[in-house]
Amino acid sequence: MKLWREGKLGWDEVDHRAVVPAGVPGTGKTSFASVLAATLEVPLIASNVAEWNGHKHLSGTLNRMKEVFAQAIARAPCVLLVDEIDGISSRSQISGDHVEYWTQIVNLMLVLVTDATNTPGVVIVGATNHVERIDPALMRAGRLDRTIRIELPDADAITAILARYIGAGVDRRDLSPLAQRLIGKTGADIEQLVRAAKASARRAGRMFSVADINAQVPDPFDKLLPQNPPAHRDLPERPKDCRAGAGAGRDGPQGR
Repeated sequence: MKLWREGKLGWDEVDHRAVVPAGVPGTGKTSFASVLAATLEVPLIASNVAEWNGHKHLSGTLNRMKEVFAQAIARAPCVLLVDEIDGISSRSQISGDHVEYWTQIVNLMLVLVTDATNTPGVVIVGATNHVERIDPALMRAGRLDRTIRIELPDADAITAILARYIGAGVDRRDLSPLAQRLIGKTGADIEQLVRAAKASARRAGRMFSVADINAQVPDPFDKLLPQNPPAHRDLPERPKDCRAGAGAGRDGPQGR
């Protein structure tokens, strides 16, 4: 994009003008589009397929699709985010009475994506949880031709996410044990965790600290440690000679 802006590269030479970030919910696919737009220093135009399909009639859906892409072309250079793009069903998965309806939507999408990617300065981001549901024609070269798999964050990434949402003044070294316990969580999960911890501190009338987050995610190893060890009790003193029948038949009277 930088070389194109400087006139050193033609738009037809720019590769990956459309990308598909794919991953489980909460991994930051829509954030990817925001960061990309900020990095490129261009506006972000955000839309989603669910909103398009919210119209009662097919004509309303088709018109809304045209409006969104026309806006992106008019504001180029820009990043156009189409969230939940798998909501446009693949034609191979359509049957019955819905074939004509979805075929018109897919066909229009093919035209709109092709026109947009050929427009200098327009970058398309099609976010999805299910890349396998996207029509193959949309994924071919020249359209949404690059898929970026966004995996769950590792411990280092979780530490960075925690630091971002906690804010200034936190020592990242204090976050490492917590990050280990959060492996398997998404970025959205971690954001919600920090928000809940801050709310808890606010309700308690105290300054927020990392301890508030730790309280939300207790260390499972703490349960292995004795919380209140039982007080030591002396056992009753054993009688000096408590053997059964002690003394009988030895010092006692002899049986007759």
